[in-house]
Amino acid sequence: MILNNWWTEEEDAQLKKDARKAVLQAFNRAEKRKKPPVDYLFTDVYDVPSKTLLEQEKEMWTVVNNNDYKSSYQLENHSKK
Repeated sequence: MILNNWWTEEEDAQLKKDARKAVLQAFNRAEKRKKPPVDYLFTDVYDVPSKTLLEQEKEMWTVVNNNDYKSSYQLENHSKK
């Protein structure tokens, strides 16, 4: 586009600057919101979860609720169902 004089280096630089600013603003807004509920890890894909998936969910909650590991998982950053 620049070679055909349809676009200038200045326009290109400005577009990149504006796009970067918009992306960083979107990231900033998104980081302020709570994450989806942890349960969605297991309910968001399949209508009927497999036996293996149910076992994995049970195991995850066992680990997350274990007092030795609780401080490693910041569930307060996730929204509730």
